Amino acid sequence: DREGNAKVVDFGIAKGVRDASLTDAGTGMGTVHYVSPEQARGEPATPASDLYATGVVLFEMLTKRLPFEADTPIGVAMLHVNQPPPSPRQFNPAIPPQVEAIILRALAKDPSERFPSAGAFANALRHWDAPEPVRTETALLPATSAPPRREPAVAPHAPVGRQPTAPTRREQPAAPPHVPTRPPTVTGSGRGLPPRSSAPRDDLGCATWLVGAAILIAIVGLLLLAFRVLPGWLDEDGNGSAAVFEIPTPTTAPTATSAATATSELGAAVPTIGAVASPTARAGAPSPTPAVVLETVPDLIGGTMLDAESLLGGRWILVSEESYSDVYPAGVIIAQSPDAGVGLAAGESISVVVSLGPQYVVVPAVTWLTTDEAAAELVAAGFDYVVREEPSVDYPAGIAMWTEPLDVAPPGSTVTLVVSMGDVVLVPDVYGLDEFSATSELNAAGLLVGEIYYSGCDTIVGINPSFNCATFPDGGVAIMSATPHIYVERGASVDLVIYSADL
Repeated sequence: DREGNAKVVDFGIAKGVRDASLTDAGTGMGTVHYVSPEQARGEPATPASDLYATGVVLFEMLTKRLPFEADTPIGVAMLHVNQPPPSPRQFNPAIPPQVEAIILRALAKDPSERFPSAGAFANALRHWDAPEPVRTETALLPATSAPPRREPAVAPHAPVGRQPTAPTRREQPAAPPHVPTRPPTVTGSGRGLPPRSSAPRDDLGCATWLVGAAILIAIVGLLLLAFRVLPGWLDEDGNGSAAVFEIPTPTTAPTATSAATATSELGAAVPTIGAVASPTARAGAPSPTPAVVLETVPDLIGGTMLDAESLLGGRWILVSEESYSDVYPAGVIIAQSPDAGVGLAAGESISVVVSLGPQYVVVPAVTWLTTDEAAAELVAAGFDYVVREEPSVDYPAGIAMWTEPLDVAPPGSTVTLVVSMGDVVLVPDVYGLDEFSATSELNAAGLLVGEIYYSGCDTIVGINPSFNCATFPDGGVAIMSATPHIYVERGASVDLVIYSADL
């Protein structure tokens, strides 16, 4: 509240010691995150169970998380039974080691290893930073077959070291006469006892415990009355129901007699396993645990994500990640978990790995390097290469201009190295053209026309025996000094021989 006082508003972690008949064997009702290991095993709740639940609350307060988390209530209960609690300092290093030790003792699996009482627990927390070990009270846990008995207080004038024997007290074997015994601890006002140490008393008095127990019994009674008289009160906003979780135990199935007794005591139906307990339920036998149906996982490798979603049909959750692959193209599934053919319950997850294609690497920049230097760079980067020469007015002959591809390529692939031939031009083919047309073609290619000769059939056949005077056009170019379709320097001269039928 505004004054800083903590008030209990939720009794979801509480369970009465006589609530064993409220549920069948193997089923517990309560908030599963705070249930003790012995309750999770189907054993009755004890004061030590409340200490365990308080330890869970203290763990949650100091770490902002619960010690045990799982996807299902059954999974949480099994963690309470089998798994040691994690270190609180793992989640909050500011927790002192002494406080961590107190929390872990409260969360001990064995009830006998926890604090003997709530007073001892509170005393340990109150003096967590004490330099010496804090005294904790020792309590005898009463047998479950009979309620605990209070010993009568010592009479004011009783001799020190002797106690009046209660009529119903069970006799204990007497210690040998020669063994000194420690004076017994007596509850009550302590009148007639030797004076205690002047140290302040940390534990609570008997009267305080009795008042607290009476208040707790009254609250539990009011809750039970609400369940019987106002069946729809607790679940108007959906917050009053308690989750019911099934815990597999080696107990035998309940008989019809025990089921009838449980129904009679509760006045309501035993909740169905896996459902939510509601006060409005009526008598009925608990439903058996439904069998988990396993379906065969299909083969998703080689298909796309759309193919996988179509095959799964919404029965499972599809989770994907991406990875490079030299075998599968981008967008194709290359792995899955679980494997195809495995049985899997509906609603579980199936993980797949989708190919990104080959993992590309950067092609080194080789511009303005010589051919040998550029080739060495490509080999060092893990590539093979081929050389292609091209004319260029910007790069001298023998200088690398670029690569194909230019920036990235698959590792180990072949890269084309483009090298400059210098400022060269391709000689056009002007055979058979007249003098004017041949001159125009050569000039357009960047070449000059040198000497022009006119020759008859015999002269030309003497130079080129395959020349056919009968079919060759009169006045056409019959011989060139430069071979067509080769590269020559720009501005070079080409001599021409023109056929003349009159010569």
